[in-house]
Amino acid sequence: MTNQLNCTFSVVDWNEQIIEEKEGYKTSQAHVTYLYQGDIVGESKAEFTLLYQPDETAVFTALEKIEGAFNGKPGTLILSHSGIHDNAARGRCVIERGYGAMKGKAGLGQYIADASSVSLSLELID
Repeated sequence: MTNQLNCTFSVVDWNEQIIEEKEGYKTSQAHVTYLYQGDIVGESKAEFTLLYQPDETAVFTALEKIEGAFNGKPGTLILSHSGIHDNAARGRCVIERGYGAMKGKAGLGQYIADASSVSLSLELID
């Protein structure tokens, strides 16, 4: 398997609920479903916690489980995320656990999601 996975993804469902609003800040949780294409083909579920700030930016963390094919081989990845959303969402992710074809894999990734494109690049470390 290559040492890098590149893919695009789209939001299938985004269900966000506000937990608290106070002094211009808003905390929310979002349950999100993504669809992946490219070196990763499959679907994922993610749980986000977001903190919206008075300047309308947000910082976020998330856990995501991707199930599908990784360069054509079945497997599952568990990722942790952190990032910021201003005019686009920019984040970093870490492979926390892998199963199937991704068992024993470690790695770091980065992604950007704006109005024109949504992409993820993961560097794998054996």
